[in-house]
Amino acid sequence: LIVVLLIAYFVTSITIFGAREEWSQIDCVYFAMITLTTVGFGDLTPTSDLDKIVDIIFIYIGSSFIGLLVGAFLANSMDENSRKSEQVHLAEACVYCKEKKMENVSASAGLTSGGTATSPAKR
Repeated sequence: LIVVLLIAYFVTSITIFGAREEWSQIDCVYFAMITLTTVGFGDLTPTSDLDKIVDIIFIYIGSSFIGLLVGAFLANSMDENSRKSEQVHLAEACVYCKEKKMENVSASAGLTSGGTATSPAKR
């Protein structure tokens, strides 16, 4: 969804500023990217008052896209951490998992059910 919105942002820049300011398509995409990243070199600027107002709206829309992008990234990262935490919690609460873990610990320590060490030949 965010990629589609960003493509629409660049196409809108080409449509509006290409027609109104008579910039080339590459200049329109460059202007959109510079505006989107809030760098603002100043080499391309709208000339009329109406174009400046359109640019102000364009800046707010671009800032919203950046917020959506960062928010989606953070939400995905938090969801991944929650999933991992939930898996650990479920594994700790599972009786079968605890029994298997205890069997593995006992086997790796070389202990029998009576708690005495066994020789490798008896395992």
